[in-house]
Amino acid sequence: MARQEGWSHLRKGWLTKPLVFLPVEVATRELDSRILLAAVLAIRGASVVLGPPGEVRRIAATLGHGSFIHNAHSHFDKEMFALLSSRNIAVTALYEEAVFIPQESNFYEKLRLDEIQPYVRKLFTWSTDQHERMLRTYPDLHSVLLFTGNPRFDLLGGVFSKFRSLSSFNEEIRRVRAPVVLFNSSAVLGNLAVEYGGFDALNERYAESDERTLAEGRALAEYHSKIQAESRRLLIQLAAQFHDVSFVIRPHPSENIESWQVQFDGVRNVLVTRVGTANDWIDESRIVVHTGCTTAVEASLLGKPVITYQPLEVPEREPQLPLAAGITCRSQESVAETIRRILRNEEVVVPLPEALIGAVSFSGDLNSAEKIANTLLVLSRESLMTTRLLESSPFFRRNSILLLAVRENLAFFAKRILKIFGRLRILGIRQPSLSSLKFSHLNHEELRAKLQEVLAVKTGSSISRTFEVFRLSDRAVVIELAGNNSELTPRTRRRWF
Repeated sequence: MARQEGWSHLRKGWLTKPLVFLPVEVATRELDSRILLAAVLAIRGASVVLGPPGEVRRIAATLGHGSFIHNAHSHFDKEMFALLSSRNIAVTALYEEAVFIPQESNFYEKLRLDEIQPYVRKLFTWSTDQHERMLRTYPDLHSVLLFTGNPRFDLLGGVFSKFRSLSSFNEEIRRVRAPVVLFNSSAVLGNLAVEYGGFDALNERYAESDERTLAEGRALAEYHSKIQAESRRLLIQLAAQFHDVSFVIRPHPSENIESWQVQFDGVRNVLVTRVGTANDWIDESRIVVHTGCTTAVEASLLGKPVITYQPLEVPEREPQLPLAAGITCRSQESVAETIRRILRNEEVVVPLPEALIGAVSFSGDLNSAEKIANTLLVLSRESLMTTRLLESSPFFRRNSILLLAVRENLAFFAKRILKIFGRLRILGIRQPSLSSLKFSHLNHEELRAKLQEVLAVKTGSSISRTFEVFRLSDRAVVIELAGNNSELTPRTRRRWF
């Protein structure tokens, strides 16, 4: 569907339905849970905008009301939160890497949440453990924090066992043969040199930080580089030893995938791919190997044998929870022997640690998605009422809404454009968009199939009603449940944009 029709649909119902904005930064990690949340919200009567963060932010700032859920919360997000709040957008956040917490007591202090508190309505937490740690660090956030769990874990209960990429993943899985050993790469900063300028990219992110923060960032990048080197040596040895095993390497979306592809080009039993979601490949895998990836948590909860490869002992750099999942191996020989024992179906203890159970909310139903949807809908309706009151005021100039949005968006993104061009001038190369790697495309057929599955689970039938998906851009869409459209009153039958 042409993008003009999507915008026309949004304009027509601008003041009749609550709007919810769901940005997806890392599609392989977040897309399925965002689709689940979008379906629940649309069933409840909302218009849901789904797409990559930059596009969703611009759409939200232009429309001027609704609720928005970000995938992180720190002082780095302050400027963006302030812009959205100024446009009457109710900002919320769910920290997608909340289980990726190093073993340091001051982790949440470094996020400096007090700086973003004026702009954030709700901060959703994964677990009581995370909730209590954040509350101890920031007692003033007691009215902002809300324990909901994460919709990622709603997908693990068996109800949505077929909630997976359809055509694209099925084509990719034919390229490998069982048994499959899955390796999820997570040492991102160790593989940014070719495409993103290595430490220069890190300097840009920490440009406004103090020397201590910058030094910590450099130390983390050095640690990631060592983990990358050890991981590649491990996989080369494993591929040579286990000829009848397929090794699937899934680089992090922020990584340079070409460096992996070049290194394993021609290796018959190794596939380097980003097709499909993390859960897609976990389902198809016999064993999951990782060096500190959050997907180890999902794999462990799904009962898959997990091998945690820790070639270095640097506790202050290691993510606490993911490394607690599975069997810890310190050497290549130990990993190889553990794989042999699992493939021979020998008794191998695959612990599900209490630390992991206590760190995530896992109920295996729609509990987390429903909790978050309830809050987003309440905030969206409040925002909608505020905009309606402004619209009815004689002092309100409806033509100014677009001008204000354009002005604020230009000021906000011009700074980033200048930074990008400045970095490109220094590097002397043309860099690809990081966002395009994290969210490359949106398959509308697969999207509708997943939305219908959620409807079938919630209502017991998906035949009588269907979802409407309107295209806003190449990667952003607006989702509604057919038949939930409100009739426009004469007062709202006007051109607003």
